[in-house]
Amino acid sequence: MKFSRSYLVGLGVLLAGWPTAYALQWTTVEAVLRPQADGAMPVAGYAFRNDTAVPVTITQAVPSCDCTTIDLPKKTYAPGESGTLVARFDPTGRYGVVRRTLQITTDEPNLAPQVLQLTAILPEVLTFTLGELHWPAGTQAPTPQTVDVHIHTPNGIDLANAWANQPDFKVELTTVKPRTHYRLTVTPPALATPQQALVLLRPNGPIPAGINITLNLRVK
Repeated sequence: MKFSRSYLVGLGVLLAGWPTAYALQWTTVEAVLRPQADGAMPVAGYAFRNDTAVPVTITQAVPSCDCTTIDLPKKTYAPGESGTLVARFDPTGRYGVVRRTLQITTDEPNLAPQVLQLTAILPEVLTFTLGELHWPAGTQAPTPQTVDVHIHTPNGIDLANAWANQPDFKVELTTVKPRTHYRLTVTPPALATPQQALVLLRPNGPIPAGINITLNLRVK
């Protein structure tokens, strides 16, 4: 394949102006956090080093969510100097695998932000052993069913009572272990007709936002 002289010259100019590497080389680009035994969240540390012969300044460090804050002791790093960016994640109202990013911009011209990854693996605060209870439609005197409720926070949650939003369903809440383990017994109507309902749990006091405290009921 042949290229014209003007094409090669243009390509050379383009490549000469194209940055080959970022000044900041990161030892850590992804952190995975899990709550400690007491429920506290550890911090994420991202180590880096200025691998160029000139100082470099971090002009912006922006998390993708206000649940994450960034601590950076200083902004400008001399040639060969190392540093650590610290990210703090607030898990309030969140559970499961939560992924966030941190965008780091420096004073290097014509470079996109570098992206760091933060993953938090959080236990669900409240879980049901079954996600739904269901009965076949047309059943005479259908059998009551039970489902256990487990609380996974260090101090637990005190559940005061439970009820269904359809009065034909009878709900009984019993305590297996205070603040950590409860059991729901749900009795459907005497003649099961197709319908849907929810069991609602009422805690005795505030709970973190975002926690599911409802159980689906279905006759189909």
